[in-house]
Amino acid sequence: MNFVKREINLLYTNNLFRGIAFSLFGIFIPVYLLTVGFSLQVVFAYFLVFQITTFLGFFVGWLAARKIGYKGLIITSAIFVMTFITLLSLLNLKEIFVYGIALIAGFQNAFYYFPLHAYFTKLSKKKTKGKQYSVYSIFGQVSGLFGPLLGALIANFFSFRYLFLFSLIFITISLIPLFYLKNFRPEKVITPKRFRGYFKDHKGFFFANIMDNIKGEIDGII
Repeated sequence: MNFVKREINLLYTNNLFRGIAFSLFGIFIPVYLLTVGFSLQVVFAYFLVFQITTFLGFFVGWLAARKIGYKGLIITSAIFVMTFITLLSLLNLKEIFVYGIALIAGFQNAFYYFPLHAYFTKLSKKKTKGKQYSVYSIFGQVSGLFGPLLGALIANFFSFRYLFLFSLIFITISLIPLFYLKNFRPEKVITPKRFRGYFKDHKGFFFANIMDNIKGEIDGII
């Protein structure tokens, strides 16, 4: 039981610092792209590429997790985040470059949340699963309350590059707890037939989740 609590606490700590990092600059990505000189159409295309890559990244992540385990995958996501932030800070007016950044952002997103759910499924007890994941979410949301304000102040009085630098620092800190997680791999082989079975048995969940994510992304971009 102490082992489970320790592992869950590592995820809490990771999410706290990861949440601070993303809350500093995440909401300002559209503004930043427009400030650099990209058109509104490119900004929307950026997020479209990001969403498609996130979806495809879950399948790539599952294949990778079978080789390197969930721990390796979630650490890889942190490295992708650091690459993503660094490239944003060096961004120039090349559309191919900005879509490449969207690809990296999408993969880091999938590579993080896929193993995260696997860890919570593996570590949490059925009776406390909801409570533990709620506490995890609270850490990210609390950091998200103050991050955008701090990020706006840094970007306004200094520059976006300083904003990205602070974000990199927090992402680096968030990486530390991940090294102490126990590694494990997917136990089941998800074949197209098995996936169709999951979809058939949980149609309501699939459609509700898809629609909720579409709504959330549209709201976020606007």
